[in-house]
Amino acid sequence: MADYATINTGRYRVRYSAIAKTHVTTFRIGRTSIPQATVVAQVETFLNALAPVRTLDWTVLGADSAGADSELFFPAAPAPAPVAGTQGIGSLARSPVFISFQGRSTAGSRASLYIYGVGLDPVSGEASQLDYRIMTNESVWCTDAVNALNNSTVFTAIDGLPVIWKPYVNVGVNAYYQRKKRG
Repeated sequence: MADYATINTGRYRVRYSAIAKTHVTTFRIGRTSIPQATVVAQVETFLNALAPVRTLDWTVLGADSAGADSELFFPAAPAPAPVAGTQGIGSLARSPVFISFQGRSTAGSRASLYIYGVGLDPVSGEASQLDYRIMTNESVWCTDAVNALNNSTVFTAIDGLPVIWKPYVNVGVNAYYQRKKRG
């Protein structure tokens, strides 16, 4: 597989706040020009699928986009406006908990998305089957989210090709935040 520069594709970043922390999720959107409304609609569809696990305070702060071969991000309006999360306001101890989606492009390049501000417990919750993973056949919201990614006409891997997303979501705790909490 060829190495690609990080600017090989267009990118659409969503800035959001959850559990008193600000995060950014970046969606790769290919090399061709795609109408902003199409990108926003597909990001909203994905985020709406996550409503059952997003915390109540999960709020979109804005969005930025950068074209292929550009390192410059510019404000993108309108920003996605997903439906509210349903998982109560999480405690600060839950701020490093994330979910991640993994996939491969049709040519084999990796793709991943990470979302923070989820009301899942990686130890005793849905993902506690000793593998920290929720399969699409175990959860409706997981099925909906993976389907939203797989049905997208704009999300790509770094090589600019469509992604086939794995039929699961991983649940974990970010080591950076974990170390910060330990002092």
